[in-house]
Amino acid sequence: MLDRKNTKIIYISAVIILFGIPIIYGFYMQIYTSFVKPRYTIAVIIDDYLIAREAPGKIYQYKVNGITYKNVCKRKECNVYTIGSKIYIKFWVNHPEWSKVILNLDIPEYINSYPEDGWSTLPK
Repeated sequence: MLDRKNTKIIYISAVIILFGIPIIYGFYMQIYTSFVKPRYTIAVIIDDYLIAREAPGKIYQYKVNGITYKNVCKRKECNVYTIGSKIYIKFWVNHPEWSKVILNLDIPEYINSYPEDGWSTLPK
């Protein structure tokens, strides 16, 4: 039978686990993305992101080494893009599913293709 002391320990442990894991994961992402150099590629806006209780945004997809990834940009600046727009993104080599949109940079007309593993720096 559980007494009050054991019940309290279980509740405290559950709270630490529920809140601790996301916090630790967030720190891991911050540290990883600050030390590992990103690569760059082109993504295409494929749909609007409209979910109740969440900020509207745009769904974009991109391809790295033959694998297609999808992600969402919920920043309000992303809402100026229309479906079919091309945008620069940065991603991390060991985790290409992690990506961030690079705003306010137009893709030059002469760029029609991109390397399968992305660029190490953005093209000029």
